Amino acid sequence: MTSPTLREIVQAARARLTAAGIDANEAAMDAALLARHALGWDLARLLAHETEAPPDAFTRAFDPLVARRASREPISSIVGLREFWGLEFEVGPDVLAPRPETEIVVEQALSAGRGFSPASAVGRGFSPASPRLIIDVGTGSGCLAVCLAREFPAARVIATDISERALAVAARNARRHGVESRVEFRRASLLDGVAGPADLVVSNPPYIPAPDIEGLDPEVRDWEPRQALDGGADGLDVVRALLDAVPGVLAPGGSFIMEFGFGQAEAVEDLVRASPLELVRIVADLQQIPRTVVARAGISRPPTADSRPPTADRRPPTADRRQPTADSEVSMSCLFCRIIAGEVPGTFLYQDDRLVVLQDVNPQAPLHALVIPRRHIATLNDLGPEDDGLVGEMVRRAAIVAREQGVAESGFRAVLNCNREAGQTVFHIHLHLIGGRPMAWPPG
Repeated sequence: MTSPTLREIVQAARARLTAAGIDANEAAMDAALLARHALGWDLARLLAHETEAPPDAFTRAFDPLVARRASREPISSIVGLREFWGLEFEVGPDVLAPRPETEIVVEQALSAGRGFSPASAVGRGFSPASPRLIIDVGTGSGCLAVCLAREFPAARVIATDISERALAVAARNARRHGVESRVEFRRASLLDGVAGPADLVVSNPPYIPAPDIEGLDPEVRDWEPRQALDGGADGLDVVRALLDAVPGVLAPGGSFIMEFGFGQAEAVEDLVRASPLELVRIVADLQQIPRTVVARAGISRPPTADSRPPTADRRPPTADRRQPTADSEVSMSCLFCRIIAGEVPGTFLYQDDRLVVLQDVNPQAPLHALVIPRRHIATLNDLGPEDDGLVGEMVRRAAIVAREQGVAESGFRAVLNCNREAGQTVFHIHLHLIGGRPMAWPPG
């Protein structure tokens, strides 16, 4: 009798997990991850040897892990790690495991942090594009604090949590990623005892309505710390407390970025509008579920009752969405304005309230995209004070798209042309993102 192969053992584990009520796709990923964890192998090695019999000790190590997962213990608790923003974080029963949608908070923080208005930096002795102080409220595993400390190497970060055990996990994660000297962990309820002025405040607070907790998946209900989930009767108790406290620590022009729960967008919008903060946008995840709010200190004008924030969208738009409003500054003779308005077809790689990223219709490389402001600006010579930070935001978005398209490591080119002799053909400023092939310098 021949011994079962590694693939057959993993397939049997997948069937066992599916029978335990775990989604079939998730069960397949979890079975493979547990096999890699038991073997100490990466995915490439697992695939290379899956038609062979496993090492002798494999089954003794693997079977108990599968049994734990079949009992609905979360995979992150079993392996003790969770990936977030391309980094591995220690997790466990004392912290909420980072979710992919929380990466939106990092994305929006990067956009805000690299696009401060000059008003936020006056007299403070630092570049408007370099936040000095960032505060992460309810840090848990420390994933937001650590990622932002890495992304903003000149920033100091304060991370608060009510749980000493969570703070211990977060501190270990800061050491794991080499930012422990710039992240200060404090035991505090929200912002108690924390002074500003801060350029960024971020938070992924508890927002599950208390009556809904019993209906959550067992992986969440039975294994995640309840105080990291329970947002009170309507899920918004901590959100209200944050909106009371955050304006007192934000610098003028500083940004507050917060995750919230399913079905809470309208209530969160109303709460922000009732606060001293200015609502900038609400951001949806890849499933088009509103997940994150961006607000800013320093309201330039009182909000009107019917003004609504734009919703940043992370998937290609359809032609009937994002129509320009009557006061939009557009030129309907401009090709890009017409694409943005849905009058001309275009393939969108990204869009938010300020920028869109389109595939070039005449690509010069495997990746050739255009990063375009929604507002019609003819050339770089026409940028005004209201556009401070725009070009930096365009470059940053190009880098994110390059990473998402898999060309960031091999190299890419980001080019802005100004006027005809420099190669500008459409007079609406745009950045060419080109990657996926070798390129000489200077360009031909």
